[in-house]
This record gives sequence, C-alpha cells and structure tokens, in this order.
Amino acid sequence: MTAEAKCAVFKAFVSAEREMPTGGPDRMLNLKDGGVLCEAFDTVNPFVCPSSSRAAKICSEPRPEKNPAVKELYCEPMFRDMCDSEEREVCTRTCIQYVSQANGDCCGMECE
Repeated sequence: MTAEAKCAVFKAFVSAEREMPTGGPDRMLNLKDGGVLCEAFDTVNPFVCPSSSRAAKICSEPRPEKNPAVKELYCEPMFRDMCDSEEREVCTRTCIQYVSQANGDCCGMECE
C-alpha cells in the first residue's frame, strides 16, 4: 500500500472521528481495546499499522503510553518522501491520531 493510500485511510479515520458523538456513554473515541470507530477500520490494519518489530521499537522508547516514538519511528518515515510538505504534515498528524495509544490506539499496540 502506498504512502498516499495509507494517508487516505488515516484522513478518513480522523474525519469520521470528528463526526462521532463525544462525552457520556455514547463516547466512541480514544477507547482502549478497539472502540467502535477503530473496529470499522480493522480490515486495513495489516496495511497501515506498524509491523511487530516496529511496534516493539516504539514500545521500547520512554513513555510509550504517550507514544512520541510513533511519530519519529513510524509516521514521519512513512511519509518522508512526499513532495508536498503540507500534505506530509497532515499525513503524519493523522497517522499519529490513528496509531498512538494516547489517541486512537487502533493498532492495539500493547506496550508494557
């Protein structure tokens, strides 16, 4: 899957996230163990989530629950070759929103 296609998935997730209700018992965002929104994207996870070896590197970084390593070790390198710097920034930001345990946590990385 190309970087552009992965970016399209991340953008779709963030767009859907903005449209979801927040607060109260209907809150479906940023839930551990696969919130409803993450479940809708399960079929693309093998293509957009970090490999097990990359996830292990991310989890070995300090404060994995905040996942600054998601940006540095996964999202930024994935979009590094995109020519348009603004698009590269959007793709990186939406990737972090999807992958990071502190945000969407749709990849289900279990850092100890």
